[in-house]
Amino acid sequence: GALLNGLLLYIVFKHSRADFGVYRTLLFFFASYDMFLSMLHMFMNPKIINADTTFSVVSYSPIEHRYFSSIFCASFTVSFSITIIHFLYRYFTVSKSAHLKYFKDGRFIFALLLYTAADELSCYFRYTHLTTEKGTTGASEVRTKFAREFNDTVEGGWLIVDYYPDGRLSPLAFSFFASGVFKMLLSMVSASVLAGLTYAKILEARNKSFNFNAIQLAFLKTVIAQASIPTLFVYIPYFVVIFLPLMGWESAELASYFPLVTSFFPGLDALVIIIMIRDYREAAANLLLC
Repeated sequence: GALLNGLLLYIVFKHSRADFGVYRTLLFFFASYDMFLSMLHMFMNPKIINADTTFSVVSYSPIEHRYFSSIFCASFTVSFSITIIHFLYRYFTVSKSAHLKYFKDGRFIFALLLYTAADELSCYFRYTHLTTEKGTTGASEVRTKFAREFNDTVEGGWLIVDYYPDGRLSPLAFSFFASGVFKMLLSMVSASVLAGLTYAKILEARNKSFNFNAIQLAFLKTVIAQASIPTLFVYIPYFVVIFLPLMGWESAELASYFPLVTSFFPGLDALVIIIMIRDYREAAANLLLC
């Protein structure tokens, strides 16, 4: 992931056309953040341990603290936030080009940064306030299971959701599940609406050249492909590993693969951009085949 995003950063700097404009800056943020995610994932070494009706995530790293585990989990929301900003940029490009000036306005950029930070903070507080670290039967089970599987113990860094701690559904645990599903649906619906509006505007365009519309359609396809990566490799697997324990269904084996699946996301994000954009695809081919 870090290598692919490093390659993308180099290509963005060296092979972006002048008419890419703000898009070049967005790609810089995508690649930089995905590189950070790859390194953070490697350092935090997360493990998902599910047992019966309990979901848990723990950082198997030198830093054993639930706040750091929460920061790690929340970090995966940022990429989708940037993707939604990218959809907004594409929509303005084809429908309200006069609004593109906002992407160079300091106050608007600050507002976008606040939106991204608020998105991550909401996820962070969801983990710190709606999960536990110990004190329930389920918490003891996942800790025991971790010790058995890895022949080691981790005292701190646990984020545990025991859905039925006393035989009844925990309001706190259900709030964790419901807020997570709401957040994912809100992100996907926002991206889908902006993508649909942008596509409709491209089809409606009468005063734009064929070449302009073709380029915008190609860019839109790239953003849609980008949005599909976190959906397929983060959101859907995440829903599965928090939903199955709620229903009392076996999920331990599936959950164990979740960290591996999410580790593919940053690299695939970069790969999609390189493959979908012709200038970058040709530049990468020249670099790798020379």
